[in-house]
Amino acid sequence: MQISRNKKLPGINIKLNECGLKATLPRIKVVEALQNSKKPLSAAEIYKLTKKYTDRASIYRSLRVFTECGITDEINLNEGFLRYEISGKKHHHHIKCDNCGAIKCIDICIKLDVEKLTGYRINKHSIEFNGVCPNCLKNYS
Repeated sequence: MQISRNKKLPGINIKLNECGLKATLPRIKVVEALQNSKKPLSAAEIYKLTKKYTDRASIYRSLRVFTECGITDEINLNEGFLRYEISGKKHHHHIKCDNCGAIKCIDICIKLDVEKLTGYRINKHSIEFNGVCPNCLKNYS
């Protein structure tokens, strides 16, 4: 099975080949799970979506090598585990509801403002937010 047959995954097959990896069914299913998700997924969530095609060890190995190759990004929301999403999306951050666990992407970044304020040239940064989402706030009112 070739990843390139899936129109939602353009370039993934090429990226796998560049990293010396074959487009195996378990790898394809992990990439599909991430591609089809609207939020970053944990390895456990990916396993629930792909367990018919792969095992936990293969998921962890795939995620490690995908991150090393630049196919996925690791997201740390301070939950005690990492989440993953497909690389190459417009730069963004995340906010997580402390009550229900909902996660949203935030399409703004303050990197340039921080550089201007401090005089630093920022090479890398990670900003993630936690709070209470509007739905949970309504339920508490």
